[in-house]
Amino acid sequence: MPTKPFEDLQVATHFDCYPAAVKKRMLALREPAYLTSQTRSGSTLRLDWKPKHPQQLAMYFNCQTTLVATFRSLFPNDFQYEGNRALLLNLSGPLPKKELSICITATLTYHLKKKR
Repeated sequence: MPTKPFEDLQVATHFDCYPAAVKKRMLALREPAYLTSQTRSGSTLRLDWKPKHPQQLAMYFNCQTTLVATFRSLFPNDFQYEGNRALLLNLSGPLPKKELSICITATLTYHLKKKR
């Protein structure tokens, strides 16, 4: 039996519920949720896919933060957005890795800028 690309069986089980194309794209982004629980330096970042929008993944952010507003101002044409809570990624085509890296870093260090 092949090994799962995850140490956490709960994450692997969650990924197994997605269609193959969704799972492939999610694997490129790695995991469904991130939280800096030990350092508390960042805000929660969650990835998900919904059957209602089968050609998109959503990267969800805490809607009480200014993260999505910041991303809209930095990257007005690189992503589609869902209110103040998510940026949307197409399942096909290249991932905007540089822009995503900036968004992910900003999320996982969100509380650090508030402490300065």
